[in-house]
Amino acid sequence: MKVKGVFIRAVVPDSPAAKCEKLEPGDRILAVNGVNLLGLDYESGKELIQSSGARPRLLVARSHYMAAALQNEC
Repeated sequence: MKVKGVFIRAVVPDSPAAKCEKLEPGDRILAVNGVNLLGLDYESGKELIQSSGARPRLLVARSHYMAAALQNEC
């Protein structure tokens, strides 16, 4: 099943996301600094996140289904 959106595939050790301890693989990023990511392709979402500054504010939805799907990928 293919789902559109910007999802966290992994949290890089020692990264700001890892130090925050709130993000998990499978989480869907809905907005960054108040800018809606819904409807954007992955590359556009990634660019927006990367250009959002040193302390971006993320709106995230947790999905246990997506986390399980990532763990079961071949």
